[in-house]
Amino acid sequence: MLEDVWPYFSNFARTVIQEIEGAGMEVERAYFDIKGRNEFEINLSIVVKGEYDKDTAERAIRTVLARHARELSKAIERYISIHTVTVEVIRPKGAVPSKPPPRSQRPQRPPKSWQRKNS
Repeated sequence: MLEDVWPYFSNFARTVIQEIEGAGMEVERAYFDIKGRNEFEINLSIVVKGEYDKDTAERAIRTVLARHARELSKAIERYISIHTVTVEVIRPKGAVPSKPPPRSQRPQRPPKSWQRKNS
């Protein structure tokens, strides 16, 4: 990695970890592997402690990572892709993994009064 963008990625990693911890997951270990010169590829291996199941934790971490990578890409004017995200979840003893609430099968339609009337 080039020295001129190193401080950006250092702050990027710090910000991502702070936001993940703000979401209720305690970060035990995180390893950011950033490859590239003109375009960058981010690989993240992370161990978190919390009451989330692995899929929910990975989805939340990918969302945070993608948003900050997009912002960083605009700031340094270089393409950044997220290649791999490996998540390991450590649950406290006796904790049951929490899952997001189920989505409704059909999207709700707006009231008929909001729909257009054909003239």
